[in-house]
Amino acid sequence: MFTPQVIGQLKGSIEEHARDVVDSIAEKGSIDFLEDVAAEMPLLVTGRYFGFPSADRHLLHRWTDTMIAFDDPDAGRRKRPPSSRPSRTCSAMHRGKTAEKRANPGNDVWSLIANAEVDGEQLSQGQLDRFFQLLVIAGNETRAA
Repeated sequence: MFTPQVIGQLKGSIEEHARDVVDSIAEKGSIDFLEDVAAEMPLLVTGRYFGFPSADRHLLHRWTDTMIAFDDPDAGRRKRPPSSRPSRTCSAMHRGKTAEKRANPGNDVWSLIANAEVDGEQLSQGQLDRFFQLLVIAGNETRAA
């Protein structure tokens, strides 16, 4: 999936995101590096490879935080199972994006995944659901360390 060709396609947008992030913090004087840089870059890149508008990156962040922190006593959140409203909303969003990418594939990673075939068959909705969740959570959790 992340072949040299795909990475090459993402390179320009990643560099653009990096410039935008640096420009946004350059005049602040002081920043919270975790929130202003370390969280922004993976969210922008994750949104890009799914073909989501960059404005939706904070929605993805909130949804994945809710999905992974429901049983974390240190997260300060109400206990909520993964089938909660944020999880369902996130699933609906990516299922809509999957249908869009299958009907009109673009030049993004999710188009490649949504249209991938294994042994001549496309991935099932359940497989796509789990893969989407894995990629979004992995993109969100890069900032946790």
